[in-house]
Amino acid sequence: MNLLDEAIFNEEKINNILQDYEDPFTLKFASVWTQTKTGDMVCRANASDIYDMLEDKSTIEIAKNSTNFAVVTTGWAAQTEDIDDNTPPSQAPNRKRVRLVVQVSKAGVVSILRFQDRPNEIVTDEGTATGSLADAVNQLWKKANKKKKNYDGKNN
Repeated sequence: MNLLDEAIFNEEKINNILQDYEDPFTLKFASVWTQTKTGDMVCRANASDIYDMLEDKSTIEIAKNSTNFAVVTTGWAAQTEDIDDNTPPSQAPNRKRVRLVVQVSKAGVVSILRFQDRPNEIVTDEGTATGSLADAVNQLWKKANKKKKNYDGKNN
């Protein structure tokens, strides 16, 4: 399975789990998910501040011990032509609720958006996302994959 197909497959599993929530597009916490040996997706960490969660030592350990992980968060999105540089999407007149799943693995990064007004459709991005969240996710992956020296001083 290629990177995009795997990310879509895992996002669909997370989407199905989140259907049990009161509003799967207004989650109280950002979260980190990993895949079990049986292929299920499980939530391993959550926090009200996504950036604090992505920098937390326990999240780094989760990423270090996983072949891939997914970061899930919700928020507002708006068309760039609807807002200026000083207006956050949450204040845009045509804003929409959105859920973002970012899957990270050795093969790369895929972002998947699902909008509340079109919950059965997804929008994908294969590694071209930019901004503070993309930077934080990439930084987590780098920290999790730093080479460690074993007892004899050689890199693993």
